[in-house]
Parts: sequence; C-alpha cells; structure tokens
Amino acid sequence: LQKGVRTPSMMTSRGVFILKAELATHPNLILIPNDLLLYLPIHALLRPQPDGTERFLAETHAVSYVTQLELADIFTPAAPITNTPLLALANPDGSLPAASREVRELMRIRPGITSLDGPAATKERFFALAEQFPDLHLATHGVLDPQRPERSYLLMAGGGEENQLGIDEIAGLTLQSGLAVLSACETALGEQVPGAALITLAAAFSQAGSQSILASLWKVHDAATRDFMVAFHRSLPTAGRVGALQQAQRALIQRPATAHPFYWAPFILIGGR
Repeated sequence: LQKGVRTPSMMTSRGVFILKAELATHPNLILIPNDLLLYLPIHALLRPQPDGTERFLAETHAVSYVTQLELADIFTPAAPITNTPLLALANPDGSLPAASREVRELMRIRPGITSLDGPAATKERFFALAEQFPDLHLATHGVLDPQRPERSYLLMAGGGEENQLGIDEIAGLTLQSGLAVLSACETALGEQVPGAALITLAAAFSQAGSQSILASLWKVHDAATRDFMVAFHRSLPTAGRVGALQQAQRALIQRPATAHPFYWAPFILIGGR
C-alpha cells in the first residue's frame, strides 16, 4: 500500500467504526434514504450486543425515515399529540374484521375520535371530514398497481370507482399538519420518477400536508396489524410518534407469535417525528 492512500476496505472499516460510535451515543436515528432505498427495512437489521446476543435495530433505537417531501419539515417544532382529534376509517368492504376491532380499541384509547366503519367508510364521507382532523387513521386495503403506481388506491366503501381513493385525490386535499396512519398493505411502495419523489400513497398524504405518515412496505397481517396499531396509539401521548412506533415494534417482537420482522417491520414512520 502506498503511504497515505486508503483502500475501499479501510474506508469501509472506518465508516463502520464511526457508525457504531454514533449509534452508541444517539438513541434516535433518522434515515434519509436515496430513492428506492426507502424500501429497505433498515430498522429490522440485527446488531451484535456486548453479551454476544443480537437485537434488532428497532429494539435499540427509535428509527424514522424522511424523503425529500419532508426534509425541510424535520427541523420545525412537532405538532402537539395529546388529545388530538382523530378521524378513523375501517373495514369498508367487510373483509377486515380485525380493522373494525382496531378502530373500536382506538376509541377506548384516544378521545375525540370520529369513526367511519364498514358501509359508512365512503369516499364522500372521508372527503367531507378529512380536512377537519389533524390526525387520520385508515384501516383498509391498500391496492398497489406496480405497472402504473399513480393508479394505486385505498379501498373505500361502495361500488365501482367510487370505492377507490386514488393518489391524485389524496394529494389534492388540504390536510392539517398532523399524522396520517395508513394501516393497509404496501402504502409506502410505488415508483421513482427521475427528479421527483416516489409515487406512493404515503407521498400523496405528505403532499396533502400531513407532517408524519405511518405506512407499510409489504402486505400486512390483519390481526398483527391491529395489535401493532393499538400499541402505537396507546404510546403516542407519552412517547411521541417515533417513540410510539418503537414501543409498538417492541410489543410485537416480545411475543413469539409475532416476533418475526414480517409482522412488525413493514410499518415505517415517514417524517422523522
């Protein structure tokens, strides 16, 4: 080796050393992934512990993600969380009974909830109410069109196209600067357009004004998602959004039946809060 010249392996080793030192100092980790790296569940990576065991990064750190849509917002004061009014929509086609139970549990945890459950969860009612609430919770089906992601949608009650809440319709809303929880499948997935943000359902809520979005990277388990969301909302008043996410992740990890990342790792907080 020439004196003063770093090899790639040397730089990689030094980078890993610096990263380990930073993680040991800071319990909160905000990731700003480039484009499709948002799809990598970094919070599910395993970290060796001093006692020889391994723990998921989500167990040791509160991990959140930021895209270019939220980058400027992470340095502004966070919106208050205590007693924030919530609009909750659930189970519009009757195929997600755990989603209905999920929202009923939330009504016991959080005051000021307006619920649209089953046949009441129409697009018309959602449009009439959504802009009046800082926080939104949509426990429904997320339908991803991998060929034309702009056609992806959240399922609403009703028939035909009236039961499809599309990306353009969401982005056209003027939402309050709060939290949007997308308790549905693949709501953080879409497609990268050169020079623009990822086309996803989560990005549409960010464009509409939501400060933080809880969205999913893959198809989620109905019952496990119910438990996850109940734990998340229960922790919000004391832990904040990213802290509540970590509490929900830990709650499922501690149960043998849901300890696998499939159950708890699909949901990511976009917005760094």
